[in-house]
Amino acid sequence: MRVGEKIGESKTNNTAVRLLPDSGRGPEIEVGFEEVGTLLGKDVTGVGTYVCQVRADGTYYGEGHGVFFGPKGEQVSWTGCGVGRPTGKKGAAKWKVALFYSTSAAAFERLNDTCGLVEYEADEAGKGKSETFEWRVER
Repeated sequence: MRVGEKIGESKTNNTAVRLLPDSGRGPEIEVGFEEVGTLLGKDVTGVGTYVCQVRADGTYYGEGHGVFFGPKGEQVSWTGCGVGRPTGKKGAAKWKVALFYSTSAAAFERLNDTCGLVEYEADEAGKGKSETFEWRVER
């Protein structure tokens, strides 16, 4: 596996957190967030939601979706999944996440065959930071 260059970074802030009804898979928490950063060298803002399942061994599994907005109104939607580990109280955690993008915006078109590999860390106040690296299908 060859992971490529860093293609993005962001700072996030949780906007909503709620405990979901028991589905029989263990505790699940839904988190909504906003973010500001860069993607492919362009300033972006974004919103997203993910559901975090607390697994029996104390680690986390999450799935989510969201959208980035570029400087000219371009949109890049994403879906993703990842695993995490708590690092403190009240949701502080480190995550490794894979994002899959979809866009019709020329400025971000290369993301359509790219998997973003994200290293994300959140603190107890719901603020986080991430770095995203490119894992791209060779042409």
